[in-house]
Amino acid sequence: MVEESWNRHLRWVEAHTPYTKEALKKFAPPKGLALVVRFHVDLKMIPLLRDLSEKLSVKLFPCHADTTDSLGWEYLERHTDISLEKDWSYASARDFLSHKEGYLCDLGGEMITDFLERGTAIRAALEGTTSGIRRIEEALVRHPLSFPILDWNQAPLKNQIHNEKMVGFSLWQTFTEVTRLSLHGKRVGVLGFGPVGRGIARTARALGGTVAVYDPSREATVNAKFEGYPCLSRKELLKSSQVLVTATGTDSALKVKDLELLCEGAFLVNAGHSESEIDPEIRNHGSLLPVLEHVEELSCPGGNTAYLLSRGRLLNLSAGFGDTINAFDITTCQLVSEAHKRLSFLGPNLPPQLSAPALFPPAVYTLGSLDEIEPADLPWMGSERPARVQNCSLQVCPGYPSRS
Repeated sequence: MVEESWNRHLRWVEAHTPYTKEALKKFAPPKGLALVVRFHVDLKMIPLLRDLSEKLSVKLFPCHADTTDSLGWEYLERHTDISLEKDWSYASARDFLSHKEGYLCDLGGEMITDFLERGTAIRAALEGTTSGIRRIEEALVRHPLSFPILDWNQAPLKNQIHNEKMVGFSLWQTFTEVTRLSLHGKRVGVLGFGPVGRGIARTARALGGTVAVYDPSREATVNAKFEGYPCLSRKELLKSSQVLVTATGTDSALKVKDLELLCEGAFLVNAGHSESEIDPEIRNHGSLLPVLEHVEELSCPGGNTAYLLSRGRLLNLSAGFGDTINAFDITTCQLVSEAHKRLSFLGPNLPPQLSAPALFPPAVYTLGSLDEIEPADLPWMGSERPARVQNCSLQVCPGYPSRS
């Protein structure tokens, strides 16, 4: 009975993902390719993973236990040849890719940085989050680039639909489901005004919230002002917000010392891919007490009470269903179609003039030294960057500092 019910679920996903289905029909990778992926294993990902495994060898690591559908995992175990492993293991991934044309597809950058730090050469890697790109940037300061790394987070439609529209949509839907509260009349503070932060702010305002923004980037601040948002200092935003959202792509965007600034009853919400946007001292605070499922009470210095949602994890996926199926269809379609066009042409020995064009313009890491790349070839968004990563143009929230 469970099997029959799950099959109906999969048919539902397939009925509402026509673009991905069409892209998969055209996806014809060369024989002998192997792909290690690290994804959120929720319902809408199961058909994609199943169908990819029919085209090439796949090994799967989940991003987090909280975003892994147990029935979906069981389905993949029983009905596919995917090599499944619940905990990330560099050695296991390396062994899986040995003697094969190997690729990584990562969310969060942990797989890619492990391979970089060990100097392991593979054909190429793809990263799909801002926090992951920043993690990779830090690794490239210390380690040479041994394979091309392509940023598909900046695919135009992924940015415009997933990042800028659907994260905000699903975040606030999940907020209401979890708290049983709406945003009407609430002061909402958004930390970070990149594509994700913009979508969060716009949706919150449409749902009745009074929204203010903080972003250290002058460019982002100007954009926010031109959309009509008050741009407060960081301290002012923390003190005034009844609902505070992190969307920065950086670690510890909200620090434990910030708790003393929060107003009574403030909700702490993370919309970034990494739970580390909210400091671990907050996420593991000794005063945490459960109130509702995914809602914990936290005692702040000075006597105020705050509420931490989903232990600081990405709220819309750890406590909700994330993107709608039909919207995520655009994201997975782009991933598959671009992989179809590009995978067989990427490799660790490409000359700079071939490795420089991006899979998804404008962001790409190339193998050439800075001497081999003319500045005019790249849409620079910051020149004060470590030498090994100056040829990466991505900064969704340019003013936020690199991870420390």
